[in-house]
Amino acid sequence: MNNILIEFLKSLKENELPQFSDFINSPFFNKNKNITKLISELLNFYPEFENKNLTEEKLYTKVTGKKDYNKKIFNNLISEANKISTGFYKLIPYIKNDLTNDFSMLREFNNRKLDSRYLKLKDEIENKISSADININYFRDKLNLSKNEVEFLINRTEYKQIIEKLSSRSNHLIYDFVLKLIYDYQEMITFTNLRNKEFNNSLTYHLIENINFDKIIESFNSSSGENQNSFDKNYLMMYVYFVKALLNLNDDESYFKYKSLLLSLIDKFNHVEKNANLLRLNNLIVYKINFENKISLVEEELNVYKLMLEYGTYNYGSAKKNFRIITFRNIILVSFEIKDKNFLEYFLNKYTEEVSEQYREDMYHYGMLFLEFLNQKYESSLEHLNKVNYSHFLFKTDLRSISLMIHYELGNYETAFSLIDSFSKFLERSDEVNDFLVEVNREFIKYFSELIKYKTGDLNIDLGYLESKISNRYSKENIWLSEKISEIKNGD
Repeated sequence: MNNILIEFLKSLKENELPQFSDFINSPFFNKNKNITKLISELLNFYPEFENKNLTEEKLYTKVTGKKDYNKKIFNNLISEANKISTGFYKLIPYIKNDLTNDFSMLREFNNRKLDSRYLKLKDEIENKISSADININYFRDKLNLSKNEVEFLINRTEYKQIIEKLSSRSNHLIYDFVLKLIYDYQEMITFTNLRNKEFNNSLTYHLIENINFDKIIESFNSSSGENQNSFDKNYLMMYVYFVKALLNLNDDESYFKYKSLLLSLIDKFNHVEKNANLLRLNNLIVYKINFENKISLVEEELNVYKLMLEYGTYNYGSAKKNFRIITFRNIILVSFEIKDKNFLEYFLNKYTEEVSEQYREDMYHYGMLFLEFLNQKYESSLEHLNKVNYSHFLFKTDLRSISLMIHYELGNYETAFSLIDSFSKFLERSDEVNDFLVEVNREFIKYFSELIKYKTGDLNIDLGYLESKISNRYSKENIWLSEKISEIKNGD
């Protein structure tokens, strides 16, 4: 049995069931006792709603007490129950966010001129906003409060106070707009770099590129008064420095000012805001290294990952033992790049258990293959590599490139040649890998092929020229290639 009502009931989370039952049983929302019975019977089959006893005929009899099934009546009952049940969704924002409910009440108190209640609730809302962990909607909540205050004063012709409140409303409006605009722009940039999706014609791009963020900073720095160093200004300035660093990847000063402000404010953020900003910090470093070849910042990348570990922002959401797989992978690779064997071993020992069970074994072997490579235990590294089963496109390129490196170290040159061919074909046919990664891996294949040819007797290969080409781009593969060329030159 399946219908629109069951589809709705399946969408309910277990912790919402008591609230939903109260909703259905309330005569304010539902006056039809048959609907109450119908919902109650259906919830006996939650969450799968798959049972041989779950039939329209049996439900009809239990709900109406009649044995003769009437499909038209049953369908009408289902339709009405679905309509009433869907109303529960309207209440969810008020259940999840008490500020949403508070603002609605505040407007009612204002409209009904219940001033004492209004002022008491306004103070409570101010305390909630100032004491709560900060999230991306911080300025939106302050804006909503400012709007309510202006309406309250206008309705009571308190014009002397209105100017101050209008200024406050204007500030919160601008702060919220700028912050959300930066947030939106950053999401587009991330998606562009990950999936080759361009948003160049979006209004967000045009606005960001035409805002003079230096003027915003200058305005904040030149402003006077007791609120000059307030949390609000520092919070917005943090985002301004972030977008300046994102717009100009050579602007290291803005990056470190963003980081400094972030770390000064982070203890006031909720988990989502901590996580989002540490990811932004990480993305900036990755962009600087990948697109501007800023190899001096590789250790800074590991420092950012250590901040994620320190603040516990490495999980998907706030769930335990749900370490983000991509973050886990990146920490392994950065540790590998800077040859920090001690940290890599520490990380694997401490955090592998934090990976969800379905990925844990794969990520353990993935980490161990790089650790054993650093320990020059290439046979063991290959054994771990062969135990990794991963379908994500990033892992496919990682495993193919490290496989070539392992076989080179083992002297398996024929195997390496065959793997080069399959790697090249993978890059040609894959539409998952973004342009940057395709280019990096094609370069690695090209330079690796030259190195193998030299090792197998083609002395016409110009190692000096090859070394100069490799130095044009930073990657873990190119670091390794440079080391191998140096070994050949030194006769090792």
